[in-house]
Amino acid sequence: YRRFADELGVLFQIVDDILDVTESDERLGKPHGSDERHGKLTYVSLFGLDRARELAAESHAKATATLAEAGGQTDDLRLIRAGVTLRRAARVGGGVVLTPGIEIGEEAFVAAGAVVTRDVGAREVVMGVPARVVRRVPDEDLIERYP
Repeated sequence: YRRFADELGVLFQIVDDILDVTESDERLGKPHGSDERHGKLTYVSLFGLDRARELAAESHAKATATLAEAGGQTDDLRLIRAGVTLRRAARVGGGVVLTPGIEIGEEAFVAAGAVVTRDVGAREVVMGVPARVVRRVPDEDLIERYP
């Protein structure tokens, strides 16, 4: 299952990098092209848009293949590949499990290792198994404050 989670993380990053250069500010909920303006190394800047799209497809195929190799009950993990909505400036830590169909609200924060089984509201900080709200994101930690 670890290989699936790792590959899913790679896929998420590639798609995020692609969206940063192909989507509008309105669709992204943040200024597009921000990675380039901040000098970040991305899949698109390293490989180009077309190759980044190919890498995303390859990563998706690898994630699917790891589930076939894992044995056991993987139906729920297959659903995780799609169906989660991350709103503007939502932050999700490493090793997090998100159940299908949930939404992580604007400026929300999901701590590493959390298992999220329900929607996370805007500016909520959640952690634990299952994830629970522990506090709100304070004004000084809002991403929207930073250009």
